Amino acid sequence: MSENIKYKLLMFIRYLGDSFFYPFFALYLSNRGIIESKIGFILSISPLIGILCNPIFSYICKNIKTTKNVLSIISIAEALMIFFISLSSNFLLISIYTILMAIFGACHYGLMDSLTVAYAKQNNVNFSSLRMFGSTAYIIGTIFGGYVIKGVGFQICFLICSILFILSGLIYYIIMPIENENNKYQKPNIKEVLMNKRYLLYVMLYVFIVGTCFAGDNFLSVYFESRGIESNQYGIIFAYVVIVELIMLIILGKLSKKINKDMLLVIAAILLVFRFMINGLYVSLPLTIICAGFRGITYSILIHISFERVHEIVGSKNSTFGVMFMTLCYSIFLFIFNNLNGNFIEKTNDYQPFYILMVILSIIGLLISFFVYLNNKKLNNK
Repeated sequence: MSENIKYKLLMFIRYLGDSFFYPFFALYLSNRGIIESKIGFILSISPLIGILCNPIFSYICKNIKTTKNVLSIISIAEALMIFFISLSSNFLLISIYTILMAIFGACHYGLMDSLTVAYAKQNNVNFSSLRMFGSTAYIIGTIFGGYVIKGVGFQICFLICSILFILSGLIYYIIMPIENENNKYQKPNIKEVLMNKRYLLYVMLYVFIVGTCFAGDNFLSVYFESRGIESNQYGIIFAYVVIVELIMLIILGKLSKKINKDMLLVIAAILLVFRFMINGLYVSLPLTIICAGFRGITYSILIHISFERVHEIVGSKNSTFGVMFMTLCYSIFLFIFNNLNGNFIEKTNDYQPFYILMVILSIIGLLISFFVYLNNKKLNNK
């Protein structure tokens, strides 16, 4: 089996597993009778653990070979915790399992993307061409997962996720180490990264767009449930969002060299503002569902640009640290607002104030994206 096929298979299986659990996690908690403030607390566990574990994983994963072996182990461990969560309905027990799940999974995608970007760069492969297999898997998984939950319950749906995560762990194991300067460890220059103004500006942009996107969408399933949408219908809605994401990834992959990436980031931020505004205004359900597809456009742009941009700004030697530090900042942001949002929704008993807050945060992201666009345009002119 070629390495290219291994990476595509890895993307497909890992994201297929993810699609059977994470989009439905808040809905599962709600159906277990857990109130919004406690849902917000549980959802904030993962980013909090990510803050604590990020430096540890950054220290451990000194090269690509170590990174892939660590990913293999934590994928299997995360799978076991998800299975245990599916057997629980007690708030305290779910919280404990979520802490353990987050220890193994909170930094997973940062490490996975670092591994994949390193492979893509060395083999002249477009990162988006690999990542779209993950998006394809999400379309299948969210549709099927919603019907599994409606038909036989959350436990079977989460069990499927666990099995797929274990399979992805085995694929990490069989991936060949990437040859990188004789596989010698190159210590990142942390000061060089943290003093890079262009990098720090990009981290701010990433945090306010991606962080706000996820902070708002962590309660999307519960929001739609409050408007009469059932689990199988939500699965179809989420699949539609990912179909938009997949189509955009294909388009961006083909037009990569012809499109101004900084302008794309501005467009991503504008669509984020508009989508949260639509949700908060409680416009008609069909229009709200149609506009949910804007998430697919926003996220595909960020997938297409984010990690390659970090690699471009800080260089290959510092790219893993650059990605992990950016993930750390994102985790802090998400921890704060997952907790705040859950309490906000519970106290107001309304989603409108919550979405007004998300609009304000996404406008900040939009302003930063304009600044990045103008700053890079100035640098290019020079």
